[in-house]
Amino acid sequence: MLVDNHLLLLGAAPLHPDLGALDGAVLAARARRERRETQAVTGIAAAAALGIGIMGGLAPANEQGGMAMPFGPPVALTPLIALGQG
Repeated sequence: MLVDNHLLLLGAAPLHPDLGALDGAVLAARARRERRETQAVTGIAAAAALGIGIMGGLAPANEQGGMAMPFGPPVALTPLIALGQG
C-alpha cells in the first residue's frame, strides 16, 4: 500500500528541532494570558468592593438622626418594638 509506505517514511523522519518547543511556547503564552485575565478580574472585584464600601459609608442616617443600623434595630430595643412601644 502506498499510504503505509508514506507513513513508515514519515515515522522514520527526524523531528524538526523547533517542534518540541512549540508546545512549551503555546502553554507559556496561555499561562501569561490567563494570569493577566485573573489579575484584571481580581482588580475589578476589588474596585467594586471598595466602591460599594464607600457608598455604604456615605449613606444618609435614618429619620431620627441616629446611625443607620445595618442589621436592624439594636438588641436593647427589640422587646419594645415587638410590643409596639418603640
